[in-house]
Order: sequence, then structure tokens, then C-alpha cells
Amino acid sequence: MPSDVDTATEPRDRTKWLWFGVAGLFCVAVAVFVLQGRVRPNVSTVHVRHILIACDKRDPSDRARAHELAKQLRQRLADGESFTELAKQYSNDALTSANGGDLGYVGKGMLDPDFDVFVWKLPVGQISDVVETGRGYEIIEVLSRTFSKADLYEMELDQKARERLLNERQAGSADE
Repeated sequence: MPSDVDTATEPRDRTKWLWFGVAGLFCVAVAVFVLQGRVRPNVSTVHVRHILIACDKRDPSDRARAHELAKQLRQRLADGESFTELAKQYSNDALTSANGGDLGYVGKGMLDPDFDVFVWKLPVGQISDVVETGRGYEIIEVLSRTFSKADLYEMELDQKARERLLNERQAGSADE
């Protein structure tokens, strides 16, 4: 007479397949993080930090308060205080204040338009004066900047056009 033990089959061990799945998901997650952090050569990027003093644009007294505080902070920076420490203490940007106002590397056109235009004009390493943006008053420092090949080409064309216009004006004034 067959016993219950003899007819029962042992369950299959599928733990190795589970571990293969976990390892595969881990590899995919690492690849996503690596690719996401990579600077794309076809997009110009800027590494910037800021101190935001937010205000209600419709309230003149709040605007005046925010502007005055921003001017005081700019003076403190000029006197040698730490940008990082002032951003941690005073910035109203909850996402960046803990990091000393550091926005990291940001692609061209990805920021508030007022802010974006300004960060592409400010010289690297220089701290801006107080800048009014859509969110309030800001003090900005560009830490580094990389240009895409397309932007470098466009800047070269602009420079050549300016030189040509200047030469034409000089030639025109010499003829007179």
C-alpha cells in the first residue's frame, strides 16, 4: 500500500529565480541612476546655487521686506560670509536650502524664464546683485557652465556677426 509520503511530490525550489529577478531589477535601477546623472553633451548645463527670498508680489510691504532682506544678505556675502550658510538659514526654497541653495546641474531652459536668462549671462564664480524673479528676490551664483556644440556654434556665429557689423560701421564712418 503506497503511503502519502511516497505519492507527494516535493515543491520546486524557485528561490534562485527570485534572486535573478532581484538582481535584474537592481541592475536596471543602477543603470537609470547612472544615465540620469550623466551630463548630456547636446544640452547646455549650468551648475548654480541661489538664495530665494519669497514674497507676495501683490503686497507692496511684503515686497519691500523681501527686497531689503535680500539686499542685506547680498551685503553679508560681499563681506565674506558663507553662501552655503546664508542659504541654509534664509532661503525660502525648501528643495535647495538644506543643500546651501545648490540647484545642481540644470539644462538650459529648464528654470523660471527670468532666472534662466540671468544664469546664462552671469560670469562663472560671480555672485549676482539682487535679482527679481517670478518667485521673489534672489541672489545667484553660477558655479560652472558647459555649452552644447550647437550653443557654441551659435555663439561663434553671433560673435562673427557682431564683428562684421562693427567693421561695416567703422568702414561707413571712415567714408564720411
